[in-house]
Amino acid sequence: VLDRCKQTAPFSGIVVDQFIQHQEYAREGDAVLHLVDPNDIVFEFLAPAIWVDKIAEGGTIFVKVDAQVNPIHLIITHITPIIDAVGQTFKVYALDTAENEARIRVGMVGLVTLEEAP
Repeated sequence: VLDRCKQTAPFSGIVVDQFIQHQEYAREGDAVLHLVDPNDIVFEFLAPAIWVDKIAEGGTIFVKVDAQVNPIHLIITHITPIIDAVGQTFKVYALDTAENEARIRVGMVGLVTLEEAP
């Protein structure tokens, strides 16, 4: 029985939420913790349709978030091939270029630009 009480995380990360309290019963398969790898955070944003020819995978964008003084360089990793007909936007995914420094955090909101602001 004790073998089923042990839980091993699939990766090294930070616990950001706990769904079950100490001494609380958990069934097999229940979510217990929300674990985040701070070095593997993907920035997702909606780009206007007029940017479709201005950005490409591997390209650079800049994000200005309230929590940071300077804009953050991001490298575009994936661009969805579908433009939303109503909003005239498409999803873009990017990663922080800073090695071993998680400057983008889960839940941050920012302004995306194609050029670094002076």
